[in-house]
Amino acid sequence: MAAKEVRIGSRKITLSTVRGEVTDEKKWATATTRVYGGGSTSVSSYTTNVEHDQFRLREPDGSVCSIRLENAKLQVARGDDLTVIVGTRVRDGHTAVVAVHNHTTGVSQVVETGLNVMLPEWLDKIIDPIMVVVLSIVVGLLGVAGVIGGVYEFIYSDMPARGGAILLLGGLAITWLGWRGMTARGYRVTRLRRTVSSMLATLQ
Repeated sequence: MAAKEVRIGSRKITLSTVRGEVTDEKKWATATTRVYGGGSTSVSSYTTNVEHDQFRLREPDGSVCSIRLENAKLQVARGDDLTVIVGTRVRDGHTAVVAVHNHTTGVSQVVETGLNVMLPEWLDKIIDPIMVVVLSIVVGLLGVAGVIGGVYEFIYSDMPARGGAILLLGGLAITWLGWRGMTARGYRVTRLRRTVSSMLATLQ
């Protein structure tokens, strides 16, 4: 199958395929615990569990490539005939497996972790994912408070209408930014998932 280039928002992604026979495969799991706080603040922690899949594919020309996935919950065995769809970000050349079709079992699977790698958020590079969620909630609450405060000033306060309008519009703007931050990435991932799923359908 020829490579396919798609545009998701401002990002260009090339989707290509590799087909071969599984010659070796293994699975293992790792756990990482992160601790926050200390000193005068309370200490909290959470543990991230990651399941790893690694296998080798022998392509028809005899070349061998190694594939490694995280949290894909992939079921493969030696001798299986696989087609792997690989995404490549055109901007920086970063690659990730976004889908796998097992011709032996007839099972197709989209790799969600690969989709997320193709469409990273700039905040992910600065703040831990859990903190991104917390920040979005805080921004949303501040926006709601701003809206309520603006309405209150309009109705009950002697504050000039212009000041109330500014407060109201500011609250609406913050609410919109928080909502967009939480939904825009999901929309882009959904678009990429649909494109990948259509490629998988042609392999069945």
